[in-house]
Amino acid sequence: MTIQTVFRVEGMSCAGCVSRVESVIAAVPGVEDATVNLATGRAAIKFLEDQSSEADFREAIVAAGYGVSDLADTAKSQRKEIADLHRDVIIAALLTLPLLVIAKLPLMPSAADAMQRILSGHSWALIELALVTPVLFYAGARFIKSGWSELRHLNPGMNSLVMIGAGAAYLYSVVVLFRPTLFPPGTAQLYFVAAGVIVTLILVGRYLEALARGRTSQAISALMQLEPQTARVVRDDVELEIPVDDLRLGDVLVV
Repeated sequence: MTIQTVFRVEGMSCAGCVSRVESVIAAVPGVEDATVNLATGRAAIKFLEDQSSEADFREAIVAAGYGVSDLADTAKSQRKEIADLHRDVIIAALLTLPLLVIAKLPLMPSAADAMQRILSGHSWALIELALVTPVLFYAGARFIKSGWSELRHLNPGMNSLVMIGAGAAYLYSVVVLFRPTLFPPGTAQLYFVAAGVIVTLILVGRYLEALARGRTSQAISALMQLEPQTARVVRDDVELEIPVDDLRLGDVLVV
């Protein structure tokens, strides 16, 4: 018997995410049709009841690096997602701003001299490391978690791109900081600021996207509530008002 289930998928951010979720759903036995909507975050699945269950789909989606929740919790999930992103954006911005200042002030000769009088170049580099580490591994932890999952499933996407880009800049800079002699003269440069800025800007984009998606979902929900709950029909020459669920094939509607 073919049945349908609908639930909310959390953590999708692009068309690539939609394609990936649809592919992991389609890989579950018994699936006849699967549609995932990025704007609403909903996954609608038609499947054979004797071959799979809703739990199988939820498990496959979670294993792919995404979250799953019931439609009844949609508003709550959206509020939590926006709140988490807002927190991460604030943390990343507060730490990246001084990181940017420390990294770029030496471009001004007078500022560079003043900074050298306060602390040595190595000490300033250690401060950069201390500032960027929580940006990458706390505020940007979502990119590492989802990016690693994408790479494990041989299906790289935006998260893995951010993880590799920011991670490469961070790891290279750590090696330069503690083992500068490993590099040819003139190549031992720090890129901590690049890692911090990448994560911060992507987080800002995700936050704005979540706000827009939340407003879209609210608008769609409001439109759905405009659907009439009753209908006027003519039965045995008598006009009746009945719930739409009681309509039968062949009924004559009065509009």
